[in-house]
Amino acid sequence: MQKTKNNKVLRLMSIVLMFTLVSTCLLGGTLAKYVTTSNGSDTARVAKWGVGAANTINNLFDYTDSGVLGTPGNAVGLDSKKLIAPGTKGSCTFALSGTPEVAFAVNFEATGSYTVGGVAVDGSTVNWPNNYYPVQFSLDNSTWVDLTSLLTSINSLSTNYPAGTAASSITGTIYWRWPYDTTPTSGGNDVNDTALGDFAVTNDLGVALNVAITATQLDT
Repeated sequence: MQKTKNNKVLRLMSIVLMFTLVSTCLLGGTLAKYVTTSNGSDTARVAKWGVGAANTINNLFDYTDSGVLGTPGNAVGLDSKKLIAPGTKGSCTFALSGTPEVAFAVNFEATGSYTVGGVAVDGSTVNWPNNYYPVQFSLDNSTWVDLTSLLTSINSLSTNYPAGTAASSITGTIYWRWPYDTTPTSGGNDVNDTALGDFAVTNDLGVALNVAITATQLDT
């Protein structure tokens, strides 16, 4: 009797163990979870700038004139200073280079004056004789203006440009001349021109022009 009871217990335990193993296998085969993977990458390079400026304003009053003291192409006085006189003329060109990949602004800041002894003429205390200022200027070699109007015209060239603009398209030429009077000696500007030449014997008369060109990236 006891043996039969033990056999039943063993049989029951075997059945329980079998169900346990089966359940474990089933659970092991069905356990899972959601998994999502996303990978991303990106690269960039530094935007090109590379803007250069060729500003030859320093050569504005360089010119060739065999009728002015100095060798041809080098019209200078005994003190090695550049000379201007009735009938002389010249020009210089400013230009930018490069194609920046950012928007940018180009600013022109022009200053200039007639001078006496290196001091700018102010119209009240320091003047050229007879307040006569003969040098004319132009940006197109056609319309001629005085120095003050030239400065205004140059400064008005300041503007903004979009990214990718070829800076080489931003260029210009400044022309100057001191017209030679072809009228009879008794008329025209001969009197004023002569007064300047005589006054320059004992006074240092001059014309000064400075043009600063600045290219700056815009924050857009």
